[in-house]
Amino acid sequence: MFDAVTDDMIDVMGVAGTSEDVRSGLRRYEGVLDHIVLYPPSVGVATERVQDNLKRLMTVHRPLGASA
Repeated sequence: MFDAVTDDMIDVMGVAGTSEDVRSGLRRYEGVLDHIVLYPPSVGVATERVQDNLKRLMTVHRPLGASA
């Protein structure tokens, strides 16, 4: 199933990549969406890694001016 999803399909439906890729990619939604959901991959990923990824998302993508 994963092989059926191309990078182009992901780019049309969402934003993926490094923290900087995601931050840059989200700019195309400014003024378009009221809310976004940041979700790291979890299928086939160790629970500890999923938790680490979630913590990183909350740190890297917190609203500007929000405390860490």
